[in-house]
Amino acid sequence: MSRQGNSPLPPDAVQEQTALNWRLRCLWLALPALCLLVCDFFPSFRSPAPQVVFWPAGAVAPQAGQSGSCLLPPDYALFYGEALDINRASARDLELLPGIGPVLAARIVATREQHGPFAGPEALLAVPGFGPVRLARLKEQVCVCE
Repeated sequence: MSRQGNSPLPPDAVQEQTALNWRLRCLWLALPALCLLVCDFFPSFRSPAPQVVFWPAGAVAPQAGQSGSCLLPPDYALFYGEALDINRASARDLELLPGIGPVLAARIVATREQHGPFAGPEALLAVPGFGPVRLARLKEQVCVCE
């Protein structure tokens, strides 16, 4: 038995009711998509997402007013694109910097062990074979934590 046969409404009214039901269903399906589009075109309707920073194990937690650079352990610093602390880096870590080979990395570590920690990136000029051109290229990639 068909549904139209049991309906008290005439067949045209049933077809109109079915079409109206489908129009309402399409409207309810299109409404969330429309809301998403409005939120994309007008960011003021969106609530700002919180900035979450994940620090790997061994990282120094940033203090108030301190930036995130030079706080990661040397093993993670270059992976996350942060500056490498030259006072905590091993020769193996220093070799990952562009233009630093195993010989120069060993010289940097030896200078640090002889004269104590570096006061700043400019102190690398005291390392034999480390000149101002190389310092200018690496200045953004190295740092010294207090």
